[in-house]
Amino acid sequence: MYKNHEEIIVPQTVLMEVSFRGIHVIDKRRKNFFQCPTFDFFYSLQNISFCGVHPKQLKYFGFITKHPLLPRFACHVFLSSQSTQPIVESIGRAFKRSYDEYMAFAHPTEDIYLE
Repeated sequence: MYKNHEEIIVPQTVLMEVSFRGIHVIDKRRKNFFQCPTFDFFYSLQNISFCGVHPKQLKYFGFITKHPLLPRFACHVFLSSQSTQPIVESIGRAFKRSYDEYMAFAHPTEDIYLE
């Protein structure tokens, strides 16, 4: 990636944690747990509207987020040294678990026994 002909920009290395609550992106350049990261972002699954892998270049994937308070959206694109398909599948499983928990809480079901 070039900013101009003389300067090469090195992509940032990140650690990505996926859970049924959301996606956590952390600066991987910090040396230990106690060192303050340069950046540390959490994207709640309820604010993610799309996630997908590039159809021809499996090393690229991205997701779109909505700002929790403002009417703004952002697209986050990542490049991996390997296929990102497992990451996207993991996010898909997180969406399913989150939805299942929401449905169980919002619309509880009761077993009815007829004699």
